[in-house]
Amino acid sequence: MAFLTDEEKENLTIERMIFHIVGPDMDEPQILDEISPPEHDDFFLGRIRTALRGNLFEFREKSPTEANLKRILAEPAVFQEVSGDIARDFHRQHITSASNGVFFLFQISAGRGSLFALIKYDIDDVVHYKIEARSSGHHKAKLQHLNENFVKKPEGAMAESG
Repeated sequence: MAFLTDEEKENLTIERMIFHIVGPDMDEPQILDEISPPEHDDFFLGRIRTALRGNLFEFREKSPTEANLKRILAEPAVFQEVSGDIARDFHRQHITSASNGVFFLFQISAGRGSLFALIKYDIDDVVHYKIEARSSGHHKAKLQHLNENFVKKPEGAMAESG
C-alpha cells in the first residue's frame, strides 16, 4: 500500500528544512540553524520522492522521534530546537554504524496536512569539473575538490518518512 498517491507525490512542497552534521568523527553533532526559506526544493523533493518508493516503517511504541515530531506540529516555534534533539538521538544511536554526514529534517506538505521526512546524507569527497572555453578552440578542464556536498543518488542517503 502506498503512503501517498502519485498526485500527492507530485504536489509535495517543502514547508521547513534544517540539517545537522553527524558522524563517528565527532562527539556531538553540530547543530545548525533552520534554512529559511527552504532552498533547492526540486533537488530535495526528488530525493524525498525516491524514499517514498521504499519500504514503509512505523514508529515503535513510545518512540521519542514520533513524540518530537508531534511536538513540532503542536508548537511550530520549537522546530529548530526539536530537530537538534532528533539529530542528537540519531547520532547516539548510529555513532558506530553510520558514516559522517548530515541529518536532514524536512517538514513537507502533500495537500493533506504536514508530514515529515528524515534523511541522512553521507558526506563524500568529490572532484568537480568545469570546462573553460578558450579562444583557440581548445578547451581546458578546471578541477575543484569538494568534500561537503549532497548527491541525488539514493545510495548516499538513508531515509525515513512518517
